[in-house]
Amino acid sequence: LDTLELRQLPKYEALQQHFGCLGNAVLSLYMAMSGGNDWGVYYENLASMHGEWHFPLLFILYITFAIFAVVNIVTGVFVDTALQSGRTDRDVVVQEEIENKKEYLESVKALFEAIDANSHGVISRETLEQSFENETIMAFFNALKISVPDAATLFDLLDFDASGELDIDEFLMGCYQLQGDATGVDAKITQAEVRYVKQVVLSLKDSFQE
Repeated sequence: LDTLELRQLPKYEALQQHFGCLGNAVLSLYMAMSGGNDWGVYYENLASMHGEWHFPLLFILYITFAIFAVVNIVTGVFVDTALQSGRTDRDVVVQEEIENKKEYLESVKALFEAIDANSHGVISRETLEQSFENETIMAFFNALKISVPDAATLFDLLDFDASGELDIDEFLMGCYQLQGDATGVDAKITQAEVRYVKQVVLSLKDSFQE
């Protein structure tokens, strides 16, 4: 609209309002991109200029670029936030698991010391059987979610090296593996029985070879 007569025509009134000066044009473009107003309104204003087809085309290209740019930026922000959140949650879970294991082993260590009242550093089968008569010790086992039928079975499960005594390492690792429901304990009992049968078979094999 390069003449005063064209600018004063009623059909260009909306065009003058939206794109009549630099400030209005910038505001209109921003509103079209951000959703402040329907961009179709501005397109119709530009399309009303007969013979000036390049203005509506440029506007369409601007809207297309703006939409794709905004969508990509928003999507990227959400994806990055989700990844960061997932990574943080994973780190928190791992750290909590480490802390829970540490606290559990500290409790098992306290149980070992309570059973080893004489501070010998090891627990014999007899000592463990006597501890099962103590209600406090049994409550300690229950609090640690260690459920076994009797002291003899527990001792066999924990005595990995078959030395006849339980040291602190055997007790800690054994109790940590036994924690859980009765099904898990039954599985450990089965493993101990299989280990015993294997030892018997190997002993018989050695006897026959001799």
